[in-house]
Amino acid sequence: MKALFFGQDVNKIEQLALTLRIRWPDLESIMVSRGSHGLMAIEQKEPDIAFICEDLTDMSMFSTISEIRKFSDLPIVALTGEDEMQCVKVLDRGGDDYITPSTSMMVMMVKVVAIMRRFNLANRRVDEGPIYCGDLVIDPAT
Repeated sequence: MKALFFGQDVNKIEQLALTLRIRWPDLESIMVSRGSHGLMAIEQKEPDIAFICEDLTDMSMFSTISEIRKFSDLPIVALTGEDEMQCVKVLDRGGDDYITPSTSMMVMMVKVVAIMRRFNLANRRVDEGPIYCGDLVIDPAT
């Protein structure tokens, strides 16, 4: 699976990518800090899902979602604040779901799996064994 991450907070993106690797160990992460670069990456890299943070340097999260919807039906998950109106705006602009800072990793994973299921991508899972991140080892099989 290929996931495109829009945002500048590398720690947040790496944490999200690590969580996704529990379900999709073969996850290929594509990271961009500018909305315009992400729009090009959608056409060139053909990701399966996009995660958009609020901290883009050249476009707002909302305009990025709107621009994507002009040419793609790529599943989009926005990483928003707790403001309910932001969440409404994400969905109104074409986002498929949102994750707030208080969302647990378990709920986030279930939301992503549900979106992938709706787009017939949920079974794109390859069990290749343990995932290593420094001293941390996660074995999806156990």
